[in-house]
Amino acid sequence: MRPSKIKLVLTKITHWEYWPFELVYFPVVLYYFWLSIRARSFFFFSASNPSIETGGMLGESKFGI
Repeated sequence: MRPSKIKLVLTKITHWEYWPFELVYFPVVLYYFWLSIRARSFFFFSASNPSIETGGMLGESKFGI
């Protein structure tokens, strides 16, 4: 391999901006499910803003807010 190709590969491995979306957010999803289980509610964060249905996570209307 050429040195420039090696540098490109190392850059893609060491900088998370180049990683696939699924790989970056997989730990976040696991943590979200862990918090959901602990709170016994899928929308556990909705208490932070009770005037918005589901706490603003899914399909809220800007007009409704």
